[in-house]
Amino acid sequence: MVSIFTWYFLSFKGRISRREFFLGYLGLLAACGLLSQLLLSATFHTPTGRIWSAHELGVALSMPFIVCVAMLLWPFFAICAKRLHDIGLSGWWLSAVVVMPFVSKFASISFSTVLLVTVITLSSISGRPHSNRFGDQPPVQSKST
Repeated sequence: MVSIFTWYFLSFKGRISRREFFLGYLGLLAACGLLSQLLLSATFHTPTGRIWSAHELGVALSMPFIVCVAMLLWPFFAICAKRLHDIGLSGWWLSAVVVMPFVSKFASISFSTVLLVTVITLSSISGRPHSNRFGDQPPVQSKST
């Protein structure tokens, strides 16, 4: 069980299906929400008991989210790379993420919208039906009634 979890969220090798990608993405979103809530409750109290200034409050409220995103970037990139492998593309296409903020600013679209469109696209495109240079086709779950 641990080896499957480790491969799924930490390794950049192999292929995953659309369903596995989408469920992994939803799991990472849930983990980010839970982690940011836990970190927020831990950082919201001032150590001296005084009232927060506006700047301190802004930093205190944004810090848990930043820490959470930083912790979950590697697993997110790992499942995206495996999904790209299933489509037949190299994981190096993830380097386009570096350009996304500039594209979103140029097109006057929020970065979260560009990210959402990327996730929907990766969840929609079907993978290659046969083995490719990245590995065998992910196993298909049979639908039982």
